[in-house]
Amino acid sequence: MKKLLFSIAFILSGCATVEGPSYSGDLVDVSSDKSKLIVYRIWSGTGAVHKAPFFVDQKLIAELHNSTFSIVEVDPGERIVSYGSMKDPLFRNVKINMLAGQSYCVELERGFPDDFRELPCSEAESRLKSEDSKFFPLAK
Repeated sequence: MKKLLFSIAFILSGCATVEGPSYSGDLVDVSSDKSKLIVYRIWSGTGAVHKAPFFVDQKLIAELHNSTFSIVEVDPGERIVSYGSMKDPLFRNVKINMLAGQSYCVELERGFPDDFRELPCSEAESRLKSEDSKFFPLAK
């Protein structure tokens, strides 16, 4: 019984509580010469204690916990948005031809297998609001 309680306490201690502003539509204003990328991680029990690193063209842009998101501006053009590890940043990836002044959304749902995909921002915004996702910028 002690082992079970210790195991549960250990697992729960690894579950991150993230503080930050909840998603609101005013975060997606886009400058006319850049593209805006919103990456977010849906809540999932799979891999919950680990941050998921996100990359654009193999450059780290975010490390997200469950129910968090980040917003970055990128140069327009064909971009490879991915998540993986520092050793394998292209583990899961999507190619997106980004246009200046437009927003693009990518979500990660951890599982077996992981679901990593681009989706319409209207759908992404709905999910971000329903999960009360928190803004989590990349620490510099």
